[in-house]
Amino acid sequence: MDHSFEDEFVQDERRSLSRLQETVLFGAARHWGWIVGATFLGAVIGLYLGASKPNTYLSTAKLRLVPGQRELLSEESQVGITNQRESSLTMANEIHLLTDRAVFENTIRELGPDVFLQPEDPTRYDDPDSTPLVVQWMHQLQSYLIQSSKGSSMLDDFDEEGQVQIAAEVLIRDTVVFPNTGSNFITILHTSTSPEKAQRNLAHFVDACLTQHRRQFSTQRYIPRREELVEEARTRYLAAKNDLDEFSINEGFADLDLERKNGHDNLGEIEKELTVANRNLRSKQAELAKLQDSLAAERGGRLDGATMSEIRALEIPLASEVAGLVEAVEELDRARRVQDERVKELAALAPRLRELSDEFEAAQASYEAKRNGLDELTSLAEIDDSNLSVITLPTLAIEKEGPKRFKLLVLGVVAGFAVGLLFVVLRQAFDVSLRYPSTVQRWSGLQLLAVIPESPDVRRLQRVRHFI
Repeated sequence: MDHSFEDEFVQDERRSLSRLQETVLFGAARHWGWIVGATFLGAVIGLYLGASKPNTYLSTAKLRLVPGQRELLSEESQVGITNQRESSLTMANEIHLLTDRAVFENTIRELGPDVFLQPEDPTRYDDPDSTPLVVQWMHQLQSYLIQSSKGSSMLDDFDEEGQVQIAAEVLIRDTVVFPNTGSNFITILHTSTSPEKAQRNLAHFVDACLTQHRRQFSTQRYIPRREELVEEARTRYLAAKNDLDEFSINEGFADLDLERKNGHDNLGEIEKELTVANRNLRSKQAELAKLQDSLAAERGGRLDGATMSEIRALEIPLASEVAGLVEAVEELDRARRVQDERVKELAALAPRLRELSDEFEAAQASYEAKRNGLDELTSLAEIDDSNLSVITLPTLAIEKEGPKRFKLLVLGVVAGFAVGLLFVVLRQAFDVSLRYPSTVQRWSGLQLLAVIPESPDVRRLQRVRHFI
């Protein structure tokens, strides 16, 4: 027996490994070829994934949102329920609006689905004289792998609308819209397979965003309804004006207040004339009575015939004048009564006139307000500029954004190594053969006295223990 090996074995047993460590280390030492093979396969897969993915370039644009009067309008404000929206336009609302699927679909329809599904050819800029041969080979490999993939050929299985939906998913995946914290700026990022393509696609998407905002908050859609409201208000206004005019014509006045004032003035003048006429009448009646009394007192013959004739000559015109005054008084009294009735009639018409006047003024005010609102809407509609504007045009980035081929290679190596290690550990764990002294001791429960030095498994175990 080789005592030196025995001593070494005893020392190894004193620092015995746990079963998990033993399984991992013994399995790796025994099946290391599997680990190397899996690692190599992972590296190949990483290289394949890196080569099969086209280069991507990032284009950036920036928008500014400045909510104005048009963003505060609502359907309710057009029918007079409320003046404006209950809540102002927020950045979250705007982001939700700009990332609506319709915006992406409109961009797809404008450029065509194949633009977003067909990567750019990596060899398009290769120059046989200036481009290194290795780079040309790599580009040719990338081109072959890209062309051999489904790419835009998958569009042949779908109709036009289906193609738009598939391309829209790609555009949504490659586009990011987010607000700048603490400001009213919106940043849009888009990646594509060439700098020019990324810039062009983003430019069209930005235009679609502006169009979507303008369409959503356009005042043009409110104009037809506002025109209907203006016409309805105008009809009520004209009807109220016609009712007021007819009432004035039928009642015989143009201005009731002026008419009432004139009526009162005329009634006062008539009363004054009647007062003067009554005074004159009473004076002439007194003169006539006195003259008649004189004639009665002198009937005893004390006056001669000539004198009596003179007195009688005075009595006749005085009596005639008194009769004329009586008629004048009666006529003025009738005129006073007529004018008084007219004044009372005008006073009775005041409530109805006030009601009609209020209706007319209310209808006129409503018509003017709605007409002014229509003018404002028309003015806003004539403004082509949107409150969402472009601050930074889509950039042209020369440096590629991806793929990270070295990272894919490293990940492939790590993944291959991990899979290989897992395989050999599982294989070692389920191996029931007695290959190592420690497993023999655990299985038998007996102390091992000696081992065969030439056993390759034991030699491998010795090297592993020496390594750790």
